[in-house]
Amino acid sequence: MEQKMKAKLLLSLFVFLGLGLGCTPSEDHDHDHDHDVHAHDGGTHEESHNSNHSDDVDGGVASFELPLADPEIIVLAGEHSDGYYTHVITASTWHMYGDGEDVSVFKILTYSNREGYAIALNHADNAFAGGAYSRFDWFIDDANAVHYCQTRFDAATEQEAFEAAAADADDLAGAGCGGFSWSGLTAVALDLVGSYTDSWGTTHEIDGDGWEQVSSWSNDGGVVTDSSKFVRLHHSNKQRWLIAQNDEDNSWNAGLFSRFDWTEVEGQTYFCQTTYDSATAKEALEAAAADAEDPANGGCGFSTWSALTE
Repeated sequence: MEQKMKAKLLLSLFVFLGLGLGCTPSEDHDHDHDHDVHAHDGGTHEESHNSNHSDDVDGGVASFELPLADPEIIVLAGEHSDGYYTHVITASTWHMYGDGEDVSVFKILTYSNREGYAIALNHADNAFAGGAYSRFDWFIDDANAVHYCQTRFDAATEQEAFEAAAADADDLAGAGCGGFSWSGLTAVALDLVGSYTDSWGTTHEIDGDGWEQVSSWSNDGGVVTDSSKFVRLHHSNKQRWLIAQNDEDNSWNAGLFSRFDWTEVEGQTYFCQTTYDSATAKEALEAAAADAEDPANGGCGFSTWSALTE
């Protein structure tokens, strides 16, 4: 019996010592100290993760948003030629027209006039890098000549296109555009220039500076004549639109902005003043074009297009 009691005591002592060895007081103190330091440096791990990735999206990948486009119209708006392609640029698209059916379209996602860049999504049907992203840089020199570089045309994401290094504007004629020279953009003259009369008897004088309409009608036994002038700002012959500012002396919507669309059917030219009261040139440019499918019978708002005869 005495031997059994001794054996039990020895076994209890062995278990007690074994439990004590699992975590010494000094080790427990070190663990508490480490926790204190971690909390002091940045709170808990969960707090630190949340503070560093407050803009995380699903999957733990940081989100990215392009900066907003300028509220003002893009300075390159209109039609230009680089000697090989005709470029038609609006606030939302950049078209490049080559020979025949060779057309590349880029949807502009954002742009900055001050920094001289645009980020765009390549149309899926483009001949090169369809569905990828492009970065365009431009520079206007002291002589007011425009130069551009498609700095990236095959970026996998909009972020990659945006973060691409800008083309070197200090080396326009050398290798500043990815090892090549920048391309010059020359404004294309307006095709619609001329003197016309429309189907209502209004006369139209159109030149590179603007569009003047003079109309007359009978009133109280006399004739009233009204002249409205529109200062041309941007235009495209390829897409057949013109953006103008209404003259301050116009009888209606003075100082606002207009969009004119024109088309030609069987040798007859038609026009529609698609919008005449836009608050900005950008708003006028982004207005939906008039429906040119059947201009003689409708498509200009609630009316027909007006025929222009030289």
